[in-house]
Amino acid sequence: MESCSVITGTLALILVLPINSALWATSPTDPDSNQQASDAGSPPAKTTLADVTYAQVEPSDSFAQFEQSAFVIAYPANWKASGDGTAFRIAPAEGASQELIAYGVVIATAPSSGSLTDATQALIQTLEKSNPGMHALDDPRKIRVGKVRGREVNLAGNSPVQRNGQPLPEHDWLVTLPRPQGDMLYLVFIAPEGDFSQLRSTYQKMLNSVQVK
Repeated sequence: MESCSVITGTLALILVLPINSALWATSPTDPDSNQQASDAGSPPAKTTLADVTYAQVEPSDSFAQFEQSAFVIAYPANWKASGDGTAFRIAPAEGASQELIAYGVVIATAPSSGSLTDATQALIQTLEKSNPGMHALDDPRKIRVGKVRGREVNLAGNSPVQRNGQPLPEHDWLVTLPRPQGDMLYLVFIAPEGDFSQLRSTYQKMLNSVQVK
């Protein structure tokens, strides 16, 4: 399986994959982006996340399906799924840029040695070391996704979204799920703290749809 490296943002989450100690350094490729720019006949306007609002990223009620070798997940049809190999993101166009993601979900796989709780704790430590200001708000708790028993943890960080020149607090919901191959699938659901409650039901619906392969 081909691996993928991606900076997900200030979650400004800069996720460091335990796999081969790889840093997510480039964003997922959008195969349509170059064609869209060409069709427009002019360079696309520079995208900034600093002033994005919930109204601009509000998820639709209709869902699409995204299937990869490690998982299947349903997501809002007006959001976009992208990625390659073992690293993916699902986000609204206005909620993510080439290097950052302010709203949406990051999905990847990571090694899991020992218990799932230990592997989750190790991933949390990696995230905290790689993202200044990020910290876990609680200890890993048991969660069931379909027939799979996983772990969940809430983290806090700094969002790319700003108000009055200052980054908003960010809520990152981490869920880890064991895979039959012995590694683990993890998902990070991302939003500014003030908007997370409005996205909670959408994120929960997405999580409920996950099938681990």
